Amino acid sequence: MSIFRLIIFVLVMTVILRCDIDKFTGYNYKGETPIETAIIAGNVKNIFTNTPVSFATLKFGEYITHADGSGNYSLVYPLGTDDERDKPIPLVVSRPNYFQIETEIIVYPSQNVHNFALVYAAPIIESSQLDFISSTMVVCYATILDYQGVDDIDSVEGVFRYESEGVLTLVPVQLNEDVRLSENRAQFKCNLDVVASEGNLNPKSYKITVIDKSGFSDSQDFIRPF
Repeated sequence: MSIFRLIIFVLVMTVILRCDIDKFTGYNYKGETPIETAIIAGNVKNIFTNTPVSFATLKFGEYITHADGSGNYSLVYPLGTDDERDKPIPLVVSRPNYFQIETEIIVYPSQNVHNFALVYAAPIIESSQLDFISSTMVVCYATILDYQGVDDIDSVEGVFRYESEGVLTLVPVQLNEDVRLSENRAQFKCNLDVVASEGNLNPKSYKITVIDKSGFSDSQDFIRPF
């Protein structure tokens, strides 16, 4: 075999072997087509206060992202095949103490800006104070805000801490509505009797807990001012 024919034979075999390897490995020397993606971005706010809802969770189909401290979020979303495009995907926006949003959206190659306003669901303890009537009687007040309305409040309870000679006593007391300040805000109160020794009421601190009819709640600790 001449050198020329040998060179032709080697080249042909190289091409044949290369084709077989490509078929076996599935590798395309022309380069793989990159997956096309889209950016989804927006903001999450409190519908009542128009303030950012920090660290809300947003689930677009199978992909999850979280809002930052300013309520802003972004997500790189794979558009998928042609058959998968232009079809609605499920969307859930959630944050503890808020009613979650459940809806559907379509993700387009561009201009995917979606802003959300979450409804705050839990009651809010705005303030509380102790009014010392005498050495044997004190009144506890608590102002409660509920965006769903005062009638949505199920219970308000105070747990009062008394210390006498190193012994700690916890006394739970229900607070009842005293004054309705608006449709969404009311003042609750309870009367506390003598508990500590020597006839002196001496609560060191206390906790107020409010629960609404949907099971949402708020709790705050308060320290006796003097």
